[in-house]
Amino acid sequence: MEVAQLQIFVLTVVVPTLIKLLLALVVWLVGRRVIELIVTLTQRGFQRQRMDSTAASYLSSTVRVLLTVALVVGVISLLGIETTSFAALLAGAGLAIGAAISGLLGNFAAGLLMLVLRPFKVGDQIEGGGVTGVVKEIGMVTTVLDTVDGLQVIVGNNKLFGDNITNFSANLSRVAAVSVEIDGDHDHGPILEQLSIAARAIQHVEISPAPTAFISAFKTGPVVTTHVHCHHDYYLQVLADLHRVVKETLIQQKVSGPIQSVRMIAT
Repeated sequence: MEVAQLQIFVLTVVVPTLIKLLLALVVWLVGRRVIELIVTLTQRGFQRQRMDSTAASYLSSTVRVLLTVALVVGVISLLGIETTSFAALLAGAGLAIGAAISGLLGNFAAGLLMLVLRPFKVGDQIEGGGVTGVVKEIGMVTTVLDTVDGLQVIVGNNKLFGDNITNFSANLSRVAAVSVEIDGDHDHGPILEQLSIAARAIQHVEISPAPTAFISAFKTGPVVTTHVHCHHDYYLQVLADLHRVVKETLIQQKVSGPIQSVRMIAT
């Protein structure tokens, strides 16, 4: 009798449950592939329409999230869980879930505002939310940044948009400057002239506005600043070369005494 009851239990409960789980797994795997295919086709459509990469990235992310939510609801239904009951369960989970949803909505709203106001676009180098890097992707709730040291940082849109944003790529030209405090006993005219000449020879430095060297302040000695313009793509290289050129020029001019301070300026 017990064996018969076990067989009935297996046939009426275990087997149908396994079939539902297997079906749900198949639907999930196939659904994920279909979603990626739809997103890929959507992105290609955006590219054919020559849509802005920032808007295309945001819309593609939105399509992926919405389709994934629909897939999750479908899988839950296949498992025999009523979606209305599932929603009620989530609603009854309390303030924690409410706060999380509120945060997601805030990130979503910030993403929409960034898409409309365009403080930056994909490919720009920015500083915001405590992170400096190149914008890789602007999603529905997060923005992905690649840092100079090869790290990928994901920042919530609300945090990013709620902070000061510095867009290093907004203007084609950037200013690189190196300031060095030197001994006050030297004749500064030849030093400033040679620094200007040496700065003009640096690769990728713009001719107009012309590189200049000047006394920018006085401390225990005069602070000599060498100031150049360059395209933002070459900023780090130009800044490194400028440090080298300033040091070599000061040695050539036989500037005595230690360099008391070095300050980098970027605008």
